[in-house]
This record gives sequence, C-alpha cells and structure tokens, in this order.
Amino acid sequence: MKTIREYVDFNILLNEFSARISKENINIPAKLSYAIYKNAGKISSTAKYFEEQRVAILNKYSEKDKDGNIVYKDNIPVIKDEKKANKEYEDLLSLDANVVLYKVDLNVDNLLNELEGNHQTLTMLWAILDALNPIETLVAEELTNA
Repeated sequence: MKTIREYVDFNILLNEFSARISKENINIPAKLSYAIYKNAGKISSTAKYFEEQRVAILNKYSEKDKDGNIVYKDNIPVIKDEKKANKEYEDLLSLDANVVLYKVDLNVDNLLNELEGNHQTLTMLWAILDALNPIETLVAEELTNA
C-alpha cells in the first residue's frame, strides 16, 4: 500500500506530464492517455483530502492577528509550534492511501522511439510507467522481444 505522500507526488507528476505532452503536442498511445485520465481522477480525491488537511494543520498552528488571519513573515506563515506542526504534517503524509490504480500494458519500445530525444518527458514517462505497468511485465516484455 502506498502513502498519501506517494500519491500526492504521483498526482503532481501526472499533471506535469499531461501539461508537457499537451504543450509539446506529443502523441501518446490511447491506452496510456486513458490510464492517465483514469488515475488522475482516482488520485484527485486523495490529493484533495491531503490539501484540506494541510490547510487545517496550517490554521491550527499558525499565529493569527487580531482579526483571526494568519500572520506571515517574508511570505511564510509564522508557526507557533513548528515541532508539533511538522509532526502532524508528517503523520498526514505517511497515512496509507487505498487507491487502486488503473494499470496498462504497453509496447515500451514504441514509446521510447516516439519520445527519443525528449529526455525530460521520457524521464517523467518512466516514473509514470512504474506505477501503471508492473515492472515484471516490462522486464518480461523486453526479454521476449530481445
């Protein structure tokens, strides 16, 4: 089982990857596109929960002015008890998140050829494939195609 931290990070990666392929007009297989869409929806509720709890922790531990607004110094909230706030935040990030990802089997060689020369997008794709396609499948596919 993965933690909230892992899904929040994965959500960020999916959003960055989607923006990059859109901006650069990169065509990806329909299976992968659908998996990204499907998983972004599944992960968004976990990310939303995380954001709500993060804001609650911030409100709980931040200094407030006489009107009840958070006090900032150099654009950073002033925290009353950083140790407790950090502990609660780390506890939040370490919670188990029960998200079942939609996985796909893809022809990795075709993807590599399509993205050749686009190092940053390819790096992001590998990170996504780690979650969407079990590594055993990748290794078995590479061995049978060799």
